[in-house]
Amino acid sequence: MQEEMTPEISRALQGTSVALAQATAGVLPERDALIRIQECVRNVRVEEHDLDSVEYLPENTPPELPGEFPSGIHQLDMHMGGGGRRGELLYVSGQKKAGKTSFLISIGGHVLRTEEPTQHPWHVVHATFEIYKDAVFQRYTENMTRKPITMVTQNDLRTVNERVFNKLTIVNLVHDRRVQSLERVCDELQPDLLIVDYADCITTGTDNRFSALGSVYEQLRVYAKVYDCLVWTASRLNNDGRDGESYLKGYACDMHCTLDVNPDEADRGIAWLDINEIRRRSGTGDHIQLTYLPAVAYIGGE
Repeated sequence: MQEEMTPEISRALQGTSVALAQATAGVLPERDALIRIQECVRNVRVEEHDLDSVEYLPENTPPELPGEFPSGIHQLDMHMGGGGRRGELLYVSGQKKAGKTSFLISIGGHVLRTEEPTQHPWHVVHATFEIYKDAVFQRYTENMTRKPITMVTQNDLRTVNERVFNKLTIVNLVHDRRVQSLERVCDELQPDLLIVDYADCITTGTDNRFSALGSVYEQLRVYAKVYDCLVWTASRLNNDGRDGESYLKGYACDMHCTLDVNPDEADRGIAWLDINEIRRRSGTGDHIQLTYLPAVAYIGGE
């Protein structure tokens, strides 16, 4: 039998419905409607039986889950127990033009090349907030063929198509830079791996980006949990080499690494990846050398 709704929940639902209706009709600004909804939810009192609690027993301790989605960077995957897991938010930071998008594409490309241990093929969704989807698809083609686009043949294109058909979806959000747009993407496409390129480009609707950007990263981690997928994103470093605008995003992430591409070393095909923090495993401070092939938009090793 369905339990009777408490007065607090009933009032919250009614207030939320009114705010949504007014916002839809254009009577109430969207931001004011959001504030009212948050107030309605805040006033709901959670009863003790609603809490997700468990008595501690040694036999109830679950084993550590292995990493499901390898990055293709051996040392990084070792620290993560094989790779990223569903429900996690991972991000890489770097200076302007350090190759953050190339790094994210190398992650997606490796997952597309990996034979899945499951019955259904993994679905990689690349949501781009910065560059248009045609350019992103070109970089995936270069990544999958290991050739610059000027050297890609029709036979190469057929091979790539066989690899990515029904496995890769590129979504253009350059003109719709809201975090809510990602919720619609997840709901419609059900990704196994969601690449957000990149989260710092998402508009927050407020001048205080310090706290607002942190909330964006928290929301991305919620999407990872709710839609049971792995989320990778990127962040731009400030000129002083520190993480841009909000350290709060670091608290929302399960893993943070920094990409370092020195122009002199890049000419010799060398880049570096620093592991700053992995929430569930040790590994802080590791300095990983990468193969850097900018001509084919590829960073990483297999």
